[in-house]
Amino acid sequence: MIDTVQRDIRRHYSVILGPADLLAGPTDELLTEVGIRVVRDKTWDNAVALTDAGDGPARERILQWLDRQVGATARTLYAPTRILGPVVGLVRRLDRALARWIRS
Repeated sequence: MIDTVQRDIRRHYSVILGPADLLAGPTDELLTEVGIRVVRDKTWDNAVALTDAGDGPARERILQWLDRQVGATARTLYAPTRILGPVVGLVRRLDRALARWIRS
């Protein structure tokens, strides 16, 4: 499944992902697999907590906590760190330049 998604992303969005994937070897697939498992387990735990809470204040507290967690995760994913920011910017510029060169 991960390889299919990578192939589709490479084909539609980024020419640099193919070579980057070759350099990374199986590491990115392993990290993605672990990430999927962690998120799936966390989602299950959250669903159980919401079900156990029933209706009322306990459920509302859990929903507020989940909102904060989702917001924090989104901000972390959206805004690269000071170290990764310049690297991500460089990769984006390189990817666009390669795509223009390939199309010309």
